[in-house]
Amino acid sequence: MRYVQEHDSGAVVPFSPALSGDGGRQHYTEQVERVLVAAEIAAGGDRSRAMFWFLNEPLQEFADQTPAALVRASRAELVVDYIESTSGGACG
Repeated sequence: MRYVQEHDSGAVVPFSPALSGDGGRQHYTEQVERVLVAAEIAAGGDRSRAMFWFLNEPLQEFADQTPAALVRASRAELVVDYIESTSGGACG
């Protein structure tokens, strides 16, 4: 089973086998990048920390789903809002 895939831009993102076609993958990758940028800012610019948080941190506010699971469920906007509402504490 693959856990990450490399996007054409060189970004490594969680693999989502449910996506079909380039349009779905591109949208998913854009949403992952959007959440990771917000998480990276909240983590003081630490991309590794943001990626770890994205892949591993269960969020109580969302039934203990990880940010990655929420993005796969097309809920990236909620994750970005969560990060922004918790400022620097989201990745901490």
